Amino acid sequence: GDARDTVSPVSDIHPPTTPRHSPPPTHGPATPTVSLAIRLQRQLVERAARQRAAHELFHPPAVLPKSWRNLNRDQKLLLAARTAEAHRGLVFTLKLSLDTERRARASSNPSRFLSNRINEELRKTPGLSSIPYGFAIEFAPPRIHSGHHARLHIHGVVIPGRADHAALRRALRRAGGDMHMPHEARGTQIDLRGFDPTRGAEGWFRYLVKDRSITRQFLLGCHLSYISNAMRDELKCALNIIPNNP
Repeated sequence: GDARDTVSPVSDIHPPTTPRHSPPPTHGPATPTVSLAIRLQRQLVERAARQRAAHELFHPPAVLPKSWRNLNRDQKLLLAARTAEAHRGLVFTLKLSLDTERRARASSNPSRFLSNRINEELRKTPGLSSIPYGFAIEFAPPRIHSGHHARLHIHGVVIPGRADHAALRRALRRAGGDMHMPHEARGTQIDLRGFDPTRGAEGWFRYLVKDRSITRQFLLGCHLSYISNAMRDELKCALNIIPNNP
């Protein structure tokens, strides 16, 4: 993910004032300084709203419910990250082609649509059909001055075991759709790596949900995460053995 841009406080910006006895301008566009102040103020308001909405997600309970049926979708995603880390699993980020993104946005269940694509590609590859994985969909807003456009993508975790990592990478890339990249750039569509030891499962989970409120507004469906059947079986077994769930 891209680091968020720092925004100077709006109070530091002083739009030009109109003399007391001078009539206000009646025509012409707003001055650039006023426009910038309004834009920065909106950004600060939106950022504060995202931070409030994400507070509960960023501070999950240390002890999760021991019953699978009592876990909500985000708790299952957190448990998937913890379990994957405990099994030397991997994290991944997958960019979607424009066509795949369009179809996901039109779906009433975007996570199901994308999981069907992933499952289809995993079934085509020997040794990958039953690997546990889970993911969250994210719509990242464009970053100011970063040159990155807003796009839909997914972040997830996977427990490949002895599976071929290169084959897994290719299968996930096919599931994301053809982005018509030059051959030498195709590796940038999928990022597959181990957990960051300084952030761990908790840090990765927070990364998954950092733009949840914006993503929910962007997509028609409310299902923004997915846990595969194989991962669900792993999690049910893990509820009594992973740390913080005595």
